Amino acid sequence: LRAENLIPDLILTSSVLRAQESYAALNFTDIPHISCGLDLYTAHSVDDVLLTLQSLIPETTKRVLVIGHNPYIHETALYLGHKNPNAYLPLIAHHYAPATTTIISHDGETWADLHPVYCEIIGVMIPS
Repeated sequence: LRAENLIPDLILTSSVLRAQESYAALNFTDIPHISCGLDLYTAHSVDDVLLTLQSLIPETTKRVLVIGHNPYIHETALYLGHKNPNAYLPLIAHHYAPATTTIISHDGETWADLHPVYCEIIGVMIPS
């Protein structure tokens, strides 16, 4: 992420150990961090993920990194990217390996507008 100059303003993570390990491995200790407890881990739908994001991301945040869990982090990326399909969508369409990063632009006015109409996948990083 640093190499691509994709430094978030905020990092939102699950409190589950493997999400915390991923957060620690990024070494972004200088960036504000919010733990959402088990909300991302226990999500049962894309709506659950979106409600968690919308309730915890401050409106002043421009760029957020979310460290969560499959299947619903994958499903959320697909959902947010499906209205503006491009070459990146097929890269995650059928498989979402651990540590995959989907970069999504959001043109809504607030995080409450986190909806496919305002979103586009602009990059995908798949670990080798």
